[in-house]
Amino acid sequence: MFRLATLPCIFLYLALGPGALFSYQRHLFKRTQLPPAPPAGYASERPGQTLNGAPVSIGPKADSIASLEERVIANAREFERLRGWSEALRLRKRDLLHSDTEGNLAYNRELAQYNAALDRANAEKDSLGALSK
Repeated sequence: MFRLATLPCIFLYLALGPGALFSYQRHLFKRTQLPPAPPAGYASERPGQTLNGAPVSIGPKADSIASLEERVIANAREFERLRGWSEALRLRKRDLLHSDTEGNLAYNRELAQYNAALDRANAEKDSLGALSK
């Protein structure tokens, strides 16, 4: 009697077990990626053109060149911001453990951002010095 009952159990194990013969349930739980977001606007529109194909006029362009005094003030504000950032980085480095590898990597990334911003501010300062002469 028990020998006959083991045959359906073995069949069910082979059919539904880890190496399943029937893979119906596996494709139901398959992970999928979301489709990419469609572009903004209507489907028939092209960005930057009207229906008749003429380019869209954004309007008059304002003079975006700041005066020399405004640029000097902005550069001084940038150096003040960088001074505060430098102090925060110094304190963070002081409190950072050598064994904290993720913290050290994050610190190095932020230090690289700081150095890039400092280089940009110094380049702007140099260009302002050349313009004022």
